Amino acid sequence: MSESTGGTGEGTRAVRAGLPEPVKNEPTLPGPVFAAHFHLPGDVEGPYTYGRDENPTWTLLERAVSELEAPGRDDVQTL
Repeated sequence: MSESTGGTGEGTRAVRAGLPEPVKNEPTLPGPVFAAHFHLPGDVEGPYTYGRDENPTWTLLERAVSELEAPGRDDVQTL
């Protein structure tokens, strides 16, 4: 197995890509995100517009693909 920067193997990079650095006593993976095209009254503004265009799962996927295609470069847009 070839070693990448930081002493992490390629397999580990592929599995951990897009995820935040682990924090002691915190969950290793983000929890599920239940998304829909609509919102309940009172919560009009938020960080995401749920649906096909943007949600937390897409954000993690985009970050993972970016890290795998160009490690160390945060300015790459893939999707």
